[in-house]
Amino acid sequence: MFSKDSQLKNKLKPIYVDGTQIKVEDTVKFLGVYLDERLTWKHHIDHIVKKCKTRINLMRSISGSSWGASKSSLMTIYRTLIRAVLDYGAIAYDAATEAQKRRLDSIQYQALRIATGAMTSTSLVALQVESGETPLQLRRLELQIKYGATVNATKDHPAGKIMITDWKVDRGRFKPGTEPLVAKVGKFFTEHKQQYEAPRLHSQPPWMLHQPKVDIKLADIIKKSDADYIIKSATLEKIEQYHGRLHIYTDGSKTENGLVAAAFCIPSMKVNQAARLHNNLSIYAAEIMAINMALQWILTLTRIPIAVIFSDSLASLKTLKCLNTSTRHNLMHSSIQLLQAVGDRVTLVWTDTRPFTHPWK
Repeated sequence: MFSKDSQLKNKLKPIYVDGTQIKVEDTVKFLGVYLDERLTWKHHIDHIVKKCKTRINLMRSISGSSWGASKSSLMTIYRTLIRAVLDYGAIAYDAATEAQKRRLDSIQYQALRIATGAMTSTSLVALQVESGETPLQLRRLELQIKYGATVNATKDHPAGKIMITDWKVDRGRFKPGTEPLVAKVGKFFTEHKQQYEAPRLHSQPPWMLHQPKVDIKLADIIKKSDADYIIKSATLEKIEQYHGRLHIYTDGSKTENGLVAAAFCIPSMKVNQAARLHNNLSIYAAEIMAINMALQWILTLTRIPIAVIFSDSLASLKTLKCLNTSTRHNLMHSSIQLLQAVGDRVTLVWTDTRPFTHPWK
């Protein structure tokens, strides 16, 4: 039973099944999270501290002032073995008391001090700056915002009710840090009005999808250390291999200020199209958007030509080739639909455009 009333368990009537009384537990483990009857999260934080201390000892055993693992290796161990444990279930146990959460700050402090080799008198804030690590309280808030965005973007989400505010939330008095989730993340969603779209499922099962034509063989020939003239020659040779087809060149760009755009060009038809995208999108997303724009243009033609789309984004073409991605699911969903529509009449080819600005000139 979960209740703030410490006497509730004594008020419960015994429950018997086949003559055996059902025992009432104080703590239960569910999906790796320890829930106690008063939801203080003490048992779960005890579990986290105990688990992390053994891993901190591992960091100590491979570090030293004049020997041992490097800072980057120790930070990798911290992020993989310790921070992952601190993050798991953080959305829920953020309602714990400040005293309990300070125990977790102590875990972070010990790990960062070992990784950076700092003295024992160094403050936690200084260690966070030195290592580039976010305070745990901000990490918990970030995880809550991401979860809130997922709930808001998913239709009929099972946890949809937690993002609905009511008079109990608006008028309620809560201790700092113990507010409901919707109250904690409410300021973010009030200031950021953009729409969030949840990942969509494909209209076809993966085994029914047509494998697109993707040529990334040039990546096996060109090396980063090659001279510009070698890269340029290999790229022009690859373009010449597709002589006689409609050549389409795509590109995505991002300025230092975070302004993002995508475009494609068809020199033989003097077609140029560009689109302004949302600020701070990744180059990866911009490159895929440019390919999508080219595919959409092809589908506007009366008859789909035998065309080749040249792109300098190897990561984008690898993703399109395997029809699977761990990021930008909806963008990839649109790409797969467009590739299925054009069929085998369009080939995607990777080219290295570092030595020159316009390979088609």
